[in-house]
Amino acid sequence: GKGYAREAMMAVIANLFATRNLERIVADVDPRNKASIGLLLRLGFTETHRAKGTWQVGDELCDSVYFALKRPHPAE
Repeated sequence: GKGYAREAMMAVIANLFATRNLERIVADVDPRNKASIGLLLRLGFTETHRAKGTWQVGDELCDSVYFALKRPHPAE
């Protein structure tokens, strides 16, 4: 709640787009993780799709919600 995750994510995103030839960054989140979803939305990510049973934690099969952030293009 102090903005550390947002600040860290902004630095990682800026570095990825500056140093890699990426058209977009994709995030995979547990749909129950409202804080992470809110952070991604505040950073400009948009939801692309959802899938059931994509990863396992112990005996629990968990779902995923996917988000993407497109590379910002400089103003022409």
